[in-house]
Amino acid sequence: MKAKPLSLSRLKHSILPIALLFTAFEAQAALVASYVDGTDADAAALTNLAGPITGIATVTDLSNVGFEVGNSITRSEFGLAPSTPAGPTAGSSTGSEWLFARDSVTQDIAGTTTDYFGFTVTADVGETLGLTNLKFDFVARANQTAAYGTYSTQVFYAADGGSFVSIGSPVSSEATASNVWAPLTSADIDLSTITGANSFEFRIGIGDGGLNTVGGAAWVQGIQLNAVAIPEPSSYALIGGLLALGCVVVRRRRRVAQ
Repeated sequence: MKAKPLSLSRLKHSILPIALLFTAFEAQAALVASYVDGTDADAAALTNLAGPITGIATVTDLSNVGFEVGNSITRSEFGLAPSTPAGPTAGSSTGSEWLFARDSVTQDIAGTTTDYFGFTVTADVGETLGLTNLKFDFVARANQTAAYGTYSTQVFYAADGGSFVSIGSPVSSEATASNVWAPLTSADIDLSTITGANSFEFRIGIGDGGLNTVGGAAWVQGIQLNAVAIPEPSSYALIGGLLALGCVVVRRRRRVAQ
C-alpha cells in the first residue's frame, strides 16, 4: 500500500513546538545596567536602576573607588552657578545629579587601580553573555586657573576574572575657563565583538592630566550597558535532541498513515 504523503498541516503541528523553543533561545538585547539618571543623590545613585534582569544576568551596584564619598558622591552644582548641564543619555534636566569625580590625589591617566567607577555583570546559570554597547555622558569643570586642562575617561573590562583590557577610545572634556562647563561628550562604545564569558567587570577610569583636582573635577552621568544572553553549548545540545525526537515523531506518524 502506498504511503500517504504527510500533509503540510500535520508537519507544521509536529515541528511548531520545537520552532517555538528555538525562538525562546533567540538572543534579545536588553538594558542590564543603568546608573545615575540624575534623580538620585550620593549613595542612592549607585544603585542599578535596571533591576534584576530575569533570564539574562545579575548586576552589582556601582562602586566608587578613589573619589569623594559620603554626601559628595554626586553633585548638582560646583561652586558658583550655573548648575549641572542636562544629560542626553539619561534624559536628565539642568541641575540634575552627576557623579562627582574628584580626588585629592591627581590621576594623570585613566586606569583601573584607582579613580574609577565600576560594576560587574554575571550571566544566569546555563548562559553566557554577549555585550552590545556601553553609554554615558562626560563633562568637566574648573573653578580656578590651576585646574584648567583636559579631563578624560577610559573604559576597561575583564572577562571571567581575567586581566583588564581597554575598549573604545578615551573620552575627554577640556576645561578652559573658570566656572564654565566644558563641552559635554556622550560616549557610545561598541562592545559587540565581546562575547562568550560568564561575567564581565567594567571600570570607567578617570584621568585629570595631573591637574589641581581641588579646583576642578570630571562628571559622569547616564551609565547604561546593553547585553544579550547566549545559551551555553549544553542548551543547544538539548534543542538538538528535541529536534531529533521531533523527526522520530514525524516518521512514526507517517507509518501510521500508511
